Amino acid sequence: MEKRDFSLLDILQLLKIRWWIILLAAIIFASGAGVFSYFTYEPTYSSSVTVYVNDQTGQDSNTADDVSQVKWAKEVVNSYLALLKTNDFMEEISSEYQARFPEAWAEKTYSATKLAKSCVKYTIIEETYLFTFTVTTHDKEVSYNIGKIFEELGPKKILEVTGKEAVKIADSSRIATEASNSRNMARNSIMGFLIGAILAFLVVLIIEVSDVRIKDEDDIVDTYSVPLLGSVPNFESAKKKGYGYGKK
Repeated sequence: MEKRDFSLLDILQLLKIRWWIILLAAIIFASGAGVFSYFTYEPTYSSSVTVYVNDQTGQDSNTADDVSQVKWAKEVVNSYLALLKTNDFMEEISSEYQARFPEAWAEKTYSATKLAKSCVKYTIIEETYLFTFTVTTHDKEVSYNIGKIFEELGPKKILEVTGKEAVKIADSSRIATEASNSRNMARNSIMGFLIGAILAFLVVLIIEVSDVRIKDEDDIVDTYSVPLLGSVPNFESAKKKGYGYGKK
């Protein structure tokens, strides 16, 4: 016997009958996601350094219009950021951190590749000559120390390459007072609830569609497309309910 086709009405009826299974699965998944978020959470801490680029030698700020000023600021800042994003500069920061904090380095190394890929982020402050250097790690002291090292090495790197003292530290690195990330328990629990509900519904639907047993008169008509002339009543069931023939 072939699998039955389900209409929208059949699906709604299935939801009406099996809603408790779907709800139970959703609650279980939501609880699991919440517990997982709680026990796997690792706080991260960020320290930022704001840098001012003081190189406007190629632009006459007294005569240039606003659009040209903005464009020039973007070009200048991007050119210096390109120097500070190089592997060589990341290696300088990594080596200096290792030299200054050998015990912390031995506990958890911060190689140039790790800094560039997962710890360090540069952000341009739009329409200004400012950008921020942000380092994020699982230790607030490490983030702070790497930020302080950048404060020293960043201007030196620009001077070494361009011959200009073109950048100044506008805001120094500070120790983070709170984590920069959250447990996301609420979001993960909601996602777990939705995933659990969807999976439970799909399982219930697949089981129902795969069930080809004849359960009532409607199944006979739908499956074989023949008219139903009559049916034999279940007298035992009727007696138990109190509606059988000869009931006293």
